[in-house]
This record gives sequence, C-alpha cells and structure tokens, in this order.
Amino acid sequence: MKRIALFLLASSMSVSAFADSESWGFAQSVGGIAVEAPSLWQSGWVLPVRVDVSGLQTVTTKATTLNSTLVCERINFVIEGRNIYITIVSAPAHPNAQSLCPPIILGEMLPGKYSIFYRGPSETPVNLAEVYLGEDGPVDTAKIAKVIKQADKIVVFEDAFMDSKVIFNSTSVKDIAEFNDALSIVLPPPPLKNGTVCACAPISAGPAVRLYSGGTELVLVTNINRHPIGKSRWGYSAILIHIDPEKWLRWFDARNIPVPLNEHETALARDKKRSEVR
Repeated sequence: MKRIALFLLASSMSVSAFADSESWGFAQSVGGIAVEAPSLWQSGWVLPVRVDVSGLQTVTTKATTLNSTLVCERINFVIEGRNIYITIVSAPAHPNAQSLCPPIILGEMLPGKYSIFYRGPSETPVNLAEVYLGEDGPVDTAKIAKVIKQADKIVVFEDAFMDSKVIFNSTSVKDIAEFNDALSIVLPPPPLKNGTVCACAPISAGPAVRLYSGGTELVLVTNINRHPIGKSRWGYSAILIHIDPEKWLRWFDARNIPVPLNEHETALARDKKRSEVR
C-alpha cells in the first residue's frame, strides 16, 4: 500500500521537480552542442541550438553516453549585456517531450553581435559561437539566398500589414520556385548624406509577398508602383532583395493576382480613355 502511495505521489509531481541542469561534460558526452543562425519570428528572435540528450547523434563530437530514458526539457538562458549563457535542462521521459532540445525564444533584442556561452552548474562558461541579431550581421548573400530557397510556403497579402487580407496562399513547389527564380540578393544601398541607410517602402504599396519555412518568415517583398522592393527578415534586415520586374509581374499574372498601376501608367490609361471618348 505504501509503495502504491509513493508511486501516486511521484506521478502527481511536476516533471520540473525531476529536471536537472546539465554540465558541459554531459553536453560533450551526448554528441556536443551547436548554435545555429538566429531567425526573426513574430514573437521576436529565436535561437536554434542543436543538441540531442539521447546520445544518438553526433553534433560536434562523437557521443560516449546513451540516455534512452532522458528528454530535453528546455534550454535555460541568461542574457548579460552582449553575452548569452545557456544550459541544457534534462528530465525523465514523459509525454509531449523529446530528446532533441527546442529552440530558445529570446524575444525582443537589441540588434548587434552576441557571444553564446555554455554554462553548467558551478562551471566556467565555455564559448560556443557568436551570432548577429539584425542589421549588424556580416553580409553573406550566398548564405541568405540558400536559406530563402528553403521556403515551404508563399503567402500574398493585400499590403505589408501582418493582419491584412490574404489573397493567395500556396505550398506548391512550383509556385515557390518560380517566385524565387525572380529573386537575387544584393548588398544594402549606400548610406545617405546623413549617414543612414534607407531600405524603406510605403506600407500601402499593393501586394506584399512573404516566404516562410516552418512558420518562420524568411523574406518580405512589397510592391511600389509595380516595382518590387524586398527585405530579408532572416537576421539581416538591411539586406535588399533585387527582383526582376518582368518575372515579378508574370508571376502575378499567371495566378490572376492584380497588381496596382503606378502613377505614370494610371495617367497614360486616363489619357487613352479621354482620347477614345473624344
């Protein structure tokens, strides 16, 4: 009877009561840990950290320990200035949990360079990587182009507001590939005389195209007078996307999505109408 009571007590306790912060040695024993490129979600900055507490994967080093009964509960983090300290928290296996650690949701962050450290309990921090949040990152157009090509969904909104009406939504490989075919990554525009860089566009500029991968927005492309201007949202907010205007328009036309006329075209259409009336 006592054993049953103890079992019921243990079962009713929160999983967090059995969770443990793991040492750097533990991280190495299960195959290592790697910090990947951060991305900007609607909830703020997200930092993917690749680690599998089961010991079944080689991330940065060969695993020496197998933990078939452990899951990664979370990764704790502490932000101190420009340093971010992370710690694996493991727990006994339970429903809705897995051995792969979930990404860290940093939320709103100041742009710039951050150093990522692993800090186990009562241990000296170990430097893992440096990441860039926002426009202060180094320009790697090939890497950005590769990431954008990983898009698995394309959505066209009436304008650039997130709550605007969706007028086209597709996960078709053909739709995404044909749109990507019109894109090319270019460097930021030169600074203006006051030292700032303008990568701006009117909000109400007609259709806005957003490319996603697994729910993460990769790129936003807005239309200004039938001339597309894009902006990478993948950690490089100052990198512009160059778009072939003809391919841009053909893509819309093939899907019966209207693109507003610019002022010049509107004037020409108005003059033509007037001449026909005369």
